[in-house]
Amino acid sequence: MDTMEVLKNLDDNQTDRYMKLERVFESDGWPLLEEWFTQKAEVARQRAAHANSWDENRIAVGQEGAYTELVNLRDSTMQQFEVAAEANLDREQEDEEDEAIAHQS
Repeated sequence: MDTMEVLKNLDDNQTDRYMKLERVFESDGWPLLEEWFTQKAEVARQRAAHANSWDENRIAVGQEGAYTELVNLRDSTMQQFEVAAEANLDREQEDEEDEAIAHQS
């Protein structure tokens, strides 16, 4: 589903949220943050690999996961909106089918 199809199938609240997040991802600062998150994830990965204790390892693994989630935020956010748009479209189609059946009765 391309961006226009996604936007067409979001409700007003979802569209507003999408547009706000899109402005963040398209800002000049976002690539800098992605680079920083990537570096922090790598540092955490190295700390996990060379941890002196299980607790240190678990903390570093958690940090790596959090930073990796931030690196992937743009893509995962778009996927969430695509899922929402598809669900809205499916719901709309089901409503139309239910309405057609009701009119036949």
